[in-house]
Amino acid sequence: MGASTVVFFLTLAVVLSVVAAWTPTPSRTEIPDGDEFTNAPAATGRFSGATNVFTAQVGLLLPRSLTEAASKAEGTVGLLRRSGNPWNVTPTQFLTLRMGLTGLGVFVGAALPSLGYPLPIAATIPVLGLAGYLVPRVLLDSAWSKRRNDLLFGLPEALDLIRIALGAGYNFTNALSEAMSHMRESVTRTELLSTADAIRSGKSVEQALLDLRDRCPTDEIDAFCRAVLQGERIGTDVSRTLEHQAAEARRNYERTIEVRAQKMQTSLFIPILALLLPALCVFLFGAAFDSLMRML
Repeated sequence: MGASTVVFFLTLAVVLSVVAAWTPTPSRTEIPDGDEFTNAPAATGRFSGATNVFTAQVGLLLPRSLTEAASKAEGTVGLLRRSGNPWNVTPTQFLTLRMGLTGLGVFVGAALPSLGYPLPIAATIPVLGLAGYLVPRVLLDSAWSKRRNDLLFGLPEALDLIRIALGAGYNFTNALSEAMSHMRESVTRTELLSTADAIRSGKSVEQALLDLRDRCPTDEIDAFCRAVLQGERIGTDVSRTLEHQAAEARRNYERTIEVRAQKMQTSLFIPILALLLPALCVFLFGAAFDSLMRML
């Protein structure tokens, strides 16, 4: 590829970035047919709108079959689902964003040595290019980790409230809505309310719970969905099952806290040792070393 071609694509990327930054955020994101997130509501915030417009424009330059195959191979659909899709992008747009950031990293890596920085171009280009490709994935993994912790913390309370509502005579859908109205704002509340709304809009209980399990693939959510589905099929009361699940979810949360506390002790010991040991050596052996030097 000649230098003129590289300059053309870099200039095009800069122009599209500027256009995307000044394009108003659309009220709804139009997704091509056949994608996994058809008519997904646009996320609030300027960054989300700019990201959607930029990736949609750059995505026109890439073969659709290539982006779809790469997204499927990397499990992008599942990653976007369980992370909550914070940027409201499709799998194809997410891959386009990663490729764009990779090109930006390569461009910056090639430009740094020419700007006077004493850095080898053979190291800056692959390092910054790889960083641009990995940063979006790391951010999504971090978002999923936060969601998983929120689900682990909020699910016991949600199960208790649902069990109480079922005992008061509500059906499952109404019990779900009534229980969530008494919970604080959290990922657990948002996901369970979305499940109740999906059932009210005409989706079957089974399909709504399967969608919930896909969005929140944790053992606790999976056990909750299986218990409710079994109760719906057989016609049994799931209150006692939910009570046991709530107790088990609390035990799992307590175990997680204990594991983190143990890791914290080890993590704190390393910097304390690194900082305290030199000072302790100076305090214990400094005077003796000074006397020895004077004798010599």
